[in-house]
Amino acid sequence: MPAGGGSSLIPFFIMILIQLAYAVVNITSKLAIQSGMNPLILVAYRQIFATISIIPFAYFFEWKILPRMTKRIMVQIFLSSLTGVTGNQVLYFVGLKYSTATIACALTNLLPAFTFVLALIFRQENLRIKKMSGQTKVLGTVLCVSGALLLSFYHGKTIGLGESSIHWSYADKMQGGSSTSSAAGKTNLLLGPIALILSALVWAFWFIIQADMSKNFPVPYTSTGYMCFLASFQCVIIALCFEHRPSAWSLQNAMRLTSSLYAGVICTGLSLCDFMDH
Repeated sequence: MPAGGGSSLIPFFIMILIQLAYAVVNITSKLAIQSGMNPLILVAYRQIFATISIIPFAYFFEWKILPRMTKRIMVQIFLSSLTGVTGNQVLYFVGLKYSTATIACALTNLLPAFTFVLALIFRQENLRIKKMSGQTKVLGTVLCVSGALLLSFYHGKTIGLGESSIHWSYADKMQGGSSTSSAAGKTNLLLGPIALILSALVWAFWFIIQADMSKNFPVPYTSTGYMCFLASFQCVIIALCFEHRPSAWSLQNAMRLTSSLYAGVICTGLSLCDFMDH
């Protein structure tokens, strides 16, 4: 292996770890929603826990090297909180409520395609269609979009692959039983995938904003802390507009608490590692 070859594989392994973490988020979040938790409340708690977990890192690692805050950066942080956090996650978890964890994972693969198209529109990337690299990007984008849409919207004959030997009785308990769980687990073959597609599109806008902001405000812990802090208020206000019963905000249910903590702390940390590697 060439010198430095090991370090060059670190971003690759981090990406695999992040995708595994997102898969766990999809499963635990779906179970929390099926237990009767409003997805908007789940998103609100996720931002609150993310803010609490990221503030210490921002303080200890970046407090002494903070660049000057300008109006441009303030606007970019606000837009980032609206797109990459509030808009993305509200749409994503609503889509997850009305679809499945598998469809949610599949449609997340639209993100690279949307980001590539937006990067071309905002002139952050050159297509170079006459070169092999440009043609490969176009082909990859088409395949990515086609595959994700086919997996999400195709409802033909079921392929029998047998049943898994892995059985989680807790999942059965969340999926059946109470009328609240049944209502929370109801799927919508149109609303769910559309919300997930819009989530990926909004998330792509966040990458475009970040590409510019990170040049003038290269403090990822602090910028993430600001975004999550603003998004906490945004998500709480949105959730309160639809659900203001105190009982709906309870975290006594183990899966609701686990899902909120895991999505807020673990996934935010892994996503930040991925962002810093890029």
